[in-house]
Parts: sequence; structure tokens; C-alpha cells
Amino acid sequence: MARGYTREKISVQEAINHISEYDYALIYNISSMKLCKTENLTDFDIGECLEARFFSGQQELHIFDGEEGKEAIIINDSDPEYIITKKYELANKYQTEGKYILVNEYISYDEDGQLFIEHTRLKGIS
Repeated sequence: MARGYTREKISVQEAINHISEYDYALIYNISSMKLCKTENLTDFDIGECLEARFFSGQQELHIFDGEEGKEAIIINDSDPEYIITKKYELANKYQTEGKYILVNEYISYDEDGQLFIEHTRLKGIS
């Protein structure tokens, strides 16, 4: 059972239609990688895209190659008790929007009561 977040599968077309609702984009294309503010994104090509993460404070839209082709999911924060936010320094070439990337880690417990990170999502840039 997921704790701290909800996960909703949506169509890729619906996902593309909602990209502008997010603050930042991290896109892995066949020939490049891009990290930028979504408002500055001028050339998102789903055919070239291997994986994309569009993210804001409470939510992430993740587009990826799944077993049935391109898939899309939305991850929403639901219970702060099960969320740890970490800050990781970006490489110099990706520091155009900020120096750090913020990542939410959703914790859970296995059947033996051991803590583990069940899922992660991008949250923001600072």
C-alpha cells in the first residue's frame, strides 16, 4: 500500500495537454537532456523523448517508455508524515534555474517493519 502519495495513470495525450501546469521539466531525449522551467520549454517532441518528468511543489507528471509503449502517471503528495524531502546539488551545466534539485522520498515499511524508500518524485529547484 502506497503511503504519502497517490498515483494515477493517464493517457499520454492528456499528459501532454497538462505540461504547462507544472513549474519545471526534466526531459531525457534520444540525443539530449534538458532541465528547465516549463514556461521556457519550446520543443517537446514525444517521439524523441525517452522519459520526461514535469514537476511542481505537490505533484509530478511522469512520461516514460512502459511495456505498452509510452505511458504517463501523475504522482500527488497525500500524507506528509511519510515524505522526506532531500536536496541534491546540480551539476554546473544544469544550474541555470537553481543550484539544487528537491526530491520527495516516500517512506514505507516492509513486513518485518524495516523502513525503505517506496517511491521518489521531483519536487522543485532552489
